[in-house]
Order: sequence, then C-alpha cells, then structure tokens
Amino acid sequence: MREIAATVVGSSPRTLGIVVLVAAVAVGGVALALVATPSVERIDAEFGTVNDTHTEIRADLLVDAPVGTGPVDGSADYTVAMNDVVVAGGDEDGVSLEPGQSSVSTSTHMSNDRVPAWWVTHIDNDERTDVVVDATITTPVPGWDAAVSDHRTVETDVLGSLESNETRPIDADLALVDDPVLYVTATRAEWGAVDENRTELEVDADAYNPTAFDASVRELSYTVRLNDVVVGDGETSRNDTLEAENETTLDATVDVENDALGEWWVTHLENDQVSTLEIVFEVRIELPTGGTVTVDVEPFPDATIETDLFDDESDDGDG
Repeated sequence: MREIAATVVGSSPRTLGIVVLVAAVAVGGVALALVATPSVERIDAEFGTVNDTHTEIRADLLVDAPVGTGPVDGSADYTVAMNDVVVAGGDEDGVSLEPGQSSVSTSTHMSNDRVPAWWVTHIDNDERTDVVVDATITTPVPGWDAAVSDHRTVETDVLGSLESNETRPIDADLALVDDPVLYVTATRAEWGAVDENRTELEVDADAYNPTAFDASVRELSYTVRLNDVVVGDGETSRNDTLEAENETTLDATVDVENDALGEWWVTHLENDQVSTLEIVFEVRIELPTGGTVTVDVEPFPDATIETDLFDDESDDGDG
C-alpha cells in the first residue's frame, strides 16, 4: 500500500489531476443514476367500444424511463372526471417500464348512467365541461412513482343554435285550408331549471298570422329528439290568440328527461361525438268557423351538439 501511495504522491500534477477527474466522473455518474426517475410525458385517451350500459375508455401513457437501467415492473392507474364528476377509473398491473420511451396501455369502462350527472353540470356551467385525466405509474423502486394530469375544456352552444331570425312558412296540408297558415319569424331559447331528473328548456317563437281572421291555439304538444332518440315529450292546454295579420309570441317550457340521456350517449359516440337536437311541436288551432286543425310545427332550426371530449390538442399538465 505504501508503494502505491508513494507512486501517487510521487506522480506529476497532471497524473494526479487525471485521477481526481476520473473519481469525480464516477461519483457524478452515481449521483445521476440516483436522481434520474421515470416520468409520464403524455396521456392519449379515447373512447372505445360502447353498448347500452357501458362505454370503454382507453388511455395510452407515454413513459420516459432512465436509460441504463433494466426493465422495472409496476402498475398504472388513472381517473377521468368531467366537471368534477368522476365517470371512470382503471388500473393496469404488470406494467413493464423499459429504458427510454415506452407506451403503457390501459382500459376501463364508464357506466352510461353517469351521463345524466355530467349533463347537469354541463348545463349549470353554461354548456362548458372541464375534462381532467389523472394518471399515475407506481413501481416498487423508491422515488420511481410518476404522475401526469391532462386538462381540456369543451364547450357547446345549443342555445345559439336554436336562435334564428329566418322566416319559415308553416303549412297545414289540409283540404279547404289555404297554406301557409302561419309564419314563424324568429325563435329564441334559454335554459330553465335543471336537476338530477330533468332539464327545462324555455323556448319562444314569434308567429305571424297571415289570414284576415283571428285564430286560437288550444293545445300544444312537443317532442324533443337527440339523434332520433326521444329525450322529452309533453303537452299542455293553451288559450293563445293569433291575431289576424299580426305577430304573436308563443312561449313554452320543454322538459328533457335526464334518464333518457344514457341512450342518447350511445348514439352520440357512435356518431363521432356529434348529435342533432330536434324540437317538434304539434299545435291544435281553433278556426273562426268553429272547426280545429292540428298543425305540425318545427319552428327551431336543428341544433348540432359536438363535444370532442378527448382531443390530441389538449393541454398537458405537470408530468
């Protein structure tokens, strides 16, 4: 040992510097290995198969593990929330983290009966939904857990789609009755009360009576469809007078039954998250002659609802 020490001590400053540098690099390499940990760089989520009761949600996690280490086994779990309503969660055991970048695939199922709870928050939040996907990678290696949170905001504009100033003729298509019997000149809508059972939609339509005689609306019934799925219907007695050659505003409250939204949800996903909202009225009008006619009226333009709840351009959070 004394000979080795003497050799080092007797070496030139250059040789001593090389020894110190090699030692520093070795220590630095150990420190780097201790500091380097995996990270979840991105979440790519999408809807999978859908049936009458459940919707599959798939998520691919892009994981970056330190190079120079062997594969590490762990598990992955994630949750999906829409406006703080947790709609799905899942975990995947036996996940292998390979050195460098690798993809971890997970799959879980959302119960379609969560749709009404989300819908209520969407309407209460002015047709706005914040989608949050939280994912975590867990391993037995201390300090090797990693998490990421992905955020996205989705907005719809049902009310804007139902607003129109286009004049639309309404025909009775009956013998001895001259068409059109009415003109709808403008429509408007706003959300009313909403709870876990139903959503009120308050609608107005300006109707012009082109005839020389007053007419009375005695009954009004409605049907609301989303992608041809009936989500609401009802009827009410009325006593509205449509004055001759004048315009009258007719108003009504339309109820959407939230329990029917689970069935609509299936069609929404099958149609690439696009839906058509249709509101049809059946109006019974009493004529000056004493007779009545029933007229099918579709005063509102069809509204398009598009969501894109998972999108490639969503904002990634902290990894």
